[in-house]
Amino acid sequence: MKYGLPVNCGIDEDVSSPLFYKENDEFCLTDVQYESLDRGVGKGKSVLVVSPTSTGKTLVGTVALTQGIQEGKNAVFLVTHRALARQKFEDFKKQLLKDFLDNDPSALVLATGDIIEDAFGNTVPSPLNAKLMVATYEKYLGILSASGVPKSMKSTVFVCDEIQLIGDENRGQQVEILLTLIKRAGWAQLVGLSAVLEHRDALKLSQWLEIELIYTSTREKHLTYQCHAHNGEVYSCSTKSPEEITSIKSKQPTSSIARTIKNYLEKNKELTPIIVFCMTKKETYTLAQSLVSEYKSPFNTQMDFDFDGVPETLANNMLKEFVQYRVACHSADLIDEEREIIERKILDKEIDVVFATSTLAAGVNFPLGTAFFASWQRWNSDLRKNIPIGSSEFHNMAGRVGRMGSDHSEGNI
Repeated sequence: MKYGLPVNCGIDEDVSSPLFYKENDEFCLTDVQYESLDRGVGKGKSVLVVSPTSTGKTLVGTVALTQGIQEGKNAVFLVTHRALARQKFEDFKKQLLKDFLDNDPSALVLATGDIIEDAFGNTVPSPLNAKLMVATYEKYLGILSASGVPKSMKSTVFVCDEIQLIGDENRGQQVEILLTLIKRAGWAQLVGLSAVLEHRDALKLSQWLEIELIYTSTREKHLTYQCHAHNGEVYSCSTKSPEEITSIKSKQPTSSIARTIKNYLEKNKELTPIIVFCMTKKETYTLAQSLVSEYKSPFNTQMDFDFDGVPETLANNMLKEFVQYRVACHSADLIDEEREIIERKILDKEIDVVFATSTLAAGVNFPLGTAFFASWQRWNSDLRKNIPIGSSEFHNMAGRVGRMGSDHSEGNI
């Protein structure tokens, strides 16, 4: 951590003060935040920032877009998933609407799927004119395709979150097309953010985009990884000393995933909420039911009225039961109302364990203390067999725990 802003970083401390964390009235920055400002992000410098999860990369992007807005430019914040877009949209309502967007809800636009709406909830006919737009990569490409790519975009600041999506075998081509189009049209500034790009790939991407690379590998809050083998051996390592691997023989025999989670929960209440990553939507429900079955009675016997008024689905019938045990599920199966209820309960510390697919790992920030991986393989329909998830996906999922701003001193995986 570093205190105070770099000299001549282009930031007006009075105007930008609401963006930064302060300790004893002094700006407190992570190493990557300080380096990014020192390298000129606040002055319009285009950069690719690669740093582990929970090192404050999002603030680097936020500084770029707010500086651009103050200079009369438009800004676009691109994300990978609708859930993340919605969360950033809500975050920007609270963080930026009053201080940077003249308290004008029409200046902030969300564009995902079939939705293009401002903070009033009104449909926006000309989203490219928005002062600040939060959009998924594919949706923004669709907007450009429908309206035509402007000859020049040199009055637009772009922040590309989870930019490693360009390497995804299914979605990467769309991201590459989008970046190619806006590169040709020019930009006022582009800030790419990633937690998982290897240095070699990050260097190639920064060279292709013709922007500067800022690469760090140090995490502010450390993670401890454990692997429980079938023979009872438990292997551990930490980001504090990644080369050091220890092993101990567990006193408890290997048991079911649900029983393992229950035992862990009883001993580590301070490391909740726990997220259990599942490789299929079906598995989120079956494992949640297995955990609930470990208990004789619910913790909360009162009726939960949060789902009243929500269209009745098979999912929320199960969720109503699960939340009585402080357990929940989160996947693309949930309708928006169900997802919002579960996410609010996680934030309000009403959930101890959430079984989720990777939708909850896509950069969405919750105060999670522990991550379990129910499986590390996923079915590949082309190869007709289960294959291990990629290293970058694993680290992105694992990085959801022990995040900056949470109460946990570190995270367990």
